Amino acid sequence: MRRPSFARPATAAEAHGTEPPRFNPTTFAGQAWQATAEDRLPPRARDRYHRIREMARDMSLVARSARDAANDAITLREQRARELRHVTENLERMLGRTGDVTERPEHQRAQAAFDRAAADATRARDVADRKAERSAPIIALAQQLERSLDRISPDLTDDETRARMKKGEGHDAALERIRREIGSRRADAQAVRTAPTPSSEAIALMHQQVDALAKRGAPDCFGLVEQRGDIAFPTLKAKITRWTSSSDGSRTVLDPTAGHADSPDALAVLAWLARDDLKAALETEIRQIADDANALTPAERQTRLAALEADIAELEREAARIAWDWHEEHGADLALSDISDPAIVLGIAPAPPTART
Repeated sequence: MRRPSFARPATAAEAHGTEPPRFNPTTFAGQAWQATAEDRLPPRARDRYHRIREMARDMSLVARSARDAANDAITLREQRARELRHVTENLERMLGRTGDVTERPEHQRAQAAFDRAAADATRARDVADRKAERSAPIIALAQQLERSLDRISPDLTDDETRARMKKGEGHDAALERIRREIGSRRADAQAVRTAPTPSSEAIALMHQQVDALAKRGAPDCFGLVEQRGDIAFPTLKAKITRWTSSSDGSRTVLDPTAGHADSPDALAVLAWLARDDLKAALETEIRQIADDANALTPAERQTRLAALEADIAELEREAARIAWDWHEEHGADLALSDISDPAIVLGIAPAPPTART
């Protein structure tokens, strides 16, 4: 039997901040009990997950209430606009072209009512937009955690490392500094991913590709030798569209039908015929455009990416520690929606390094 998820209505125990009773982890009512991803979280991480869900739910309700109030204000503004048009039309019929309807008290009262409703609608819409903007990050964070909770290893513990900030540095300044460092590391990682391949490695890969192409392009003379038949040159299957026409007497309809057709594999035959010349030309081209000063081998690329990703993960852990401290001390909003690892968001310690044998 699965333990009820946190999405259900809060019980009395939960409402008073106490931990709900846990079932026997082996059996309950004769059925095997299986822990959920939430159950496997360390205690403080589980509490933080609950708090994020609660904050997201509460802020979503506040934002929805503000949006409903804004919609009501907009509806009232439209009603006052209709009333103003109705009063204006009645006065124009009564006064004709000679009178100024804006001088009439009825029109002035309707205009004032519309102006008040329009101002109220603008204010309500601005409030709703601000509340929606404030609630969006925590709602996105809760949704992100809900989707990725299963990725957290079940044998980890809460991270007890304290946040480190520079002397005289506030929480907001520290978070901004760390975000800049994370952005710099991510830019470096992208540069490593897109770094060019060394010319020597590119030339080796080129030789492999040309050899494979030449092998594919070798003609088959077996039929010619054994049975005085035709030489079989390699072909490629090309996708084609066949069009058929049909007529019902008044119009002609063209119907497309997908098909395949064989075409000569001329490039493969050329590679078989002039393999060495093709390799020499391609090698010259590779050497002309190579950027060996910035190139990385696969091993170098993997090593640098691993180091940068480790730096990014540690910086994100530090950002999460500072954000949680700021939230717990001052009630500040949790600015963690840009961290994709749920374990880092919830303050779970990294897994210990695997011992090498």
